[in-house]
Amino acid sequence: MIAIDGWVASERSGECSLHLDVTFDEARLGGTEDAEVRFRVRIRSCTVVVIIPDAHKLAVQRGSVDREIPLQARLRRVAEHGEMHGLGKEVAEFVKAGSIEYEALVRERGLDPATQNSIPVVTASHRAMPNGSHSWKLKPSFGQHLEGKVWNPNDEPRMKINDLRSREEREADEKNGLSPVVLIEILCKREDIDIYDIRMNDDVMQAELEEGKNHAVRRAAAEGFIRSQLMQQGLTVGDMAKVFSDLTVADFVMPVEY
Repeated sequence: MIAIDGWVASERSGECSLHLDVTFDEARLGGTEDAEVRFRVRIRSCTVVVIIPDAHKLAVQRGSVDREIPLQARLRRVAEHGEMHGLGKEVAEFVKAGSIEYEALVRERGLDPATQNSIPVVTASHRAMPNGSHSWKLKPSFGQHLEGKVWNPNDEPRMKINDLRSREEREADEKNGLSPVVLIEILCKREDIDIYDIRMNDDVMQAELEEGKNHAVRRAAAEGFIRSQLMQQGLTVGDMAKVFSDLTVADFVMPVEY
């Protein structure tokens, strides 16, 4: 469902920038022989949280936090204007920015770049948390699910971070192979996870369920599968049967690199 990558890189002594790459896609789970159920799952919305565990070593530059709508996750609106193409009205369609389809469409129609606009695919609402962490609530602008990349990790860093350690402390940490880290968590509610196309791997059981139209059994099996997978990763899992139950669906640790 979610792929995370990122890094905390120093730009000069004592200052770093946090780059985060988050990508969403449909997941197909339960394909192994020992799985009782197979299904598809996607994320409707979630919250990305940046946590500084070592507050005495690292501090966020508040004015540097990116609070804008992501530029990476956008759709391009390729418009044909009536005056240009002899049409009675404007014709517009949306394709993913930077995609092969977009580039082909621009070339095929010989469009003027001035007629191309873009709109966000994902809205990212920033919030400063009471504990000093920063979060972004992600929601799709179109459709029901999050899809593709949210930020361009190179051009859209989340924030700048000050390294509060003295030179001596930093050298001592490096000598001992230590480094302060930034923790990324992706949180959601149970209702934010869409589970569908559920099928029991046991054909006999599947046939019995279809005859009884007992979708609740299959859904419970899928929820149990997701819960076990998250718990194996040491993540926080609430009651999957409750729509407002809290889930930590992914986490990622990034050491400060010099």
